[in-house]
Amino acid sequence: MLTFAAAVSVILAIEGGYANHPADGPTKYGISAKALPTLNVRKLSIKQAIKIYREKYWYPCKVDKVPNIIKLSYFDSCVNKGVWASMKLLASVVGGNQNTMFEKLAEMDEKVLADTFYKKRLSFYKSLPTWHIFSDSWKYRLEKTRG
Repeated sequence: MLTFAAAVSVILAIEGGYANHPADGPTKYGISAKALPTLNVRKLSIKQAIKIYREKYWYPCKVDKVPNIIKLSYFDSCVNKGVWASMKLLASVVGGNQNTMFEKLAEMDEKVLADTFYKKRLSFYKSLPTWHIFSDSWKYRLEKTRG
């Protein structure tokens, strides 16, 4: 069973340290100044980043309720796309809504679930106007977190 500690270590390795891309703005350890405008991301410690990942993404997305095969991919989606968008995406995969999706997950074949979630994430990224800028990093993170 994938734990928060194991999942966050993968995400931190993918995200890296401080960056300030013109199309993305300041980020550190994957924590974006856009997502948390009152936070000085340049001064963010790794310990603070881990706390943010747990409190702002892991718990609100209810990552512990998804099958292990997509746990890392779903957590990564929550981090990269946001809580609401990721829950909506997962609900679209299982054919439910945010209130019923966790029960419906148990009814799905795990391989089909993992493949469908992967394809939906890829399709989402390709639909973004910044695909041409970030496609390599998004494809990398999809492969590193694929179920």
